[in-house]
Amino acid sequence: MVRLKHVPVLRRRPGVSKHWLAGRSPGNRHGIVVFSFGQRSFEDEPNPCNSRLAEAAAATRQQLGESTIVIAQWETARALDTLGVPLEYVVQARPGAYLDTADVWHEAEPLLRERGIRDIALIAHPYLHSIKARQLARLAGFRVIPVHVGHIGFDRSSSNQQPWTRSPCALTLYALRQLTTGRRGPA
Repeated sequence: MVRLKHVPVLRRRPGVSKHWLAGRSPGNRHGIVVFSFGQRSFEDEPNPCNSRLAEAAAATRQQLGESTIVIAQWETARALDTLGVPLEYVVQARPGAYLDTADVWHEAEPLLRERGIRDIALIAHPYLHSIKARQLARLAGFRVIPVHVGHIGFDRSSSNQQPWTRSPCALTLYALRQLTTGRRGPA
């Protein structure tokens, strides 16, 4: 039998890339858009993933400075509120409607433009979700600040009302369905 040597996993703390921080222009205002990942009932939010996303957003804001505005989807906004992070705007779901990444971005974008913000940090699940968020921001002409959000995980709980956020496999199948059919949200 072969014995494998235990090698500790090095985990970086959530936050902005040190290379980006070293090269930024002082005085620039920044924005952070915080997306949620998974959803439980209204009373049970924030779920563990959304709490971790909020922690990453709080760490990022601390690095970028107090003048950084934060726009958050309602699930992550609840967790940010408990962390004492001031919010510029909270994106709410309309009754009976599914609120997806593009919807959140389309509400955040005009607010960022009104305030003259071009450099933004996007806080989203690192598996597939952040790719979609970055794509939307870059297509709109924003500069995306590189952020490491840390381990977010998946909410495998049966109380998670979005089954496509329960595992990497489920999220991959959901993304493929979106690409091939254009359908978002519950099937």
